[in-house]
Amino acid sequence: MLNGCCLPATRVKQLIFQPPRSPLSVKNLMKYSDSASGNRAGRTIGANTEKAWQAFCDSVVAQPTWAADPRFVNNSERVKNADALETLIEGVFQTQPTAHWASKLDAAGIPAGPVYAFDQALSDPNVLARDMVVEIDHPIMGKTKSFGSPVKSSGKFTKIRLPAPWLGQHTADVLNSVGLNEFEISALFDQTVVYDHYRSRSQVPHPNT
Repeated sequence: MLNGCCLPATRVKQLIFQPPRSPLSVKNLMKYSDSASGNRAGRTIGANTEKAWQAFCDSVVAQPTWAADPRFVNNSERVKNADALETLIEGVFQTQPTAHWASKLDAAGIPAGPVYAFDQALSDPNVLARDMVVEIDHPIMGKTKSFGSPVKSSGKFTKIRLPAPWLGQHTADVLNSVGLNEFEISALFDQTVVYDHYRSRSQVPHPNT
């Protein structure tokens, strides 16, 4: 999932900016929502089955009447009345810090987890243990950080070996591999037929000079 957020997370890694948190709610699952509470840290809550919903009402928020409320009597009705339900849940969740609700949700067996900011996600012990943030050498920028592969194996094929190339970085290498010599390649760069963002024109002197 972290890899799916690679662009904004990369901006955080490079200290460009911290993206603002957006409201999140997948209403067809009753409640997978960013529920800010107490210290303003959020948690996702998944109570999309009738068993989980009943446990949520009885054991987590201590609101058994919610389960009998016609607006929330089944998942379809909860979807229709998601805004009203979310308001009720937020009202209860504001009364205690996140750690309190985390303990209650875990005890009730309801899927839940913290809503991290990107800097928190990138420093999470599980993320670091799985080498999801790796340090690589960039020929222009020096040491920088990149995402590791989410697919792990015992072989070498899932390791991050190189940084992402800049525009035109390997142009000369490709042209050389198909038989062009340095002077021919330099001429193509001078004529702007090909491009390398960090290459100076006429790096290779013409053979007649």
